Amino acid sequence: MNSHINLLIFFMENYMKSNVKFYELNFSEILFFYDGSEKTYSNIHNDGMKKILIVDDEEIISDMYKIKFKKEGYEVFTARNGTQGLILAHQEKPDIILTDLVMPKYDGFYLLKHIKNDPELKHIPVITLSNLDDSQKRKKACELGAIYYLVKSEFLPKEVVGIIKEILSVGDAHKEALVYCGQN
Repeated sequence: MNSHINLLIFFMENYMKSNVKFYELNFSEILFFYDGSEKTYSNIHNDGMKKILIVDDEEIISDMYKIKFKKEGYEVFTARNGTQGLILAHQEKPDIILTDLVMPKYDGFYLLKHIKNDPELKHIPVITLSNLDDSQKRKKACELGAIYYLVKSEFLPKEVVGIIKEILSVGDAHKEALVYCGQN
């Protein structure tokens, strides 16, 4: 019984910080954010490590990037849709977000729009990594605040890792200058 109360408290504390409607989540998505202990995920991260949030419904893609970024010394969190991505963004306050656009529930556009309209999150650089090589989708992502629009088939994973490393190495005062969206 105590673990159910802890789960409810944990979820409500993190849910209240996001724009996700409670009734849109199922129980497995709530459990995704709770490890059964009284610690939240943000309390157990390694201090000093840069955080990357990967939001992609293709598990093989997000797992591949997770492994690559961890080898580079980053702390990595993954979400399978925009709903989970928004909650994790609030919970973990990542240094950068890499998101797909086409996903179930809420897509990457929803995620991007809500992140860039949230005072707590709007400073976080967002890169879209999509299968869609579509000028209208690119324009929309850029208008919503993405700093890069990358097409998966045009970049090797090591190139994507290089772009993320470059962005994370720039000081916070100069992050606004890193808007390459639409030029790729």
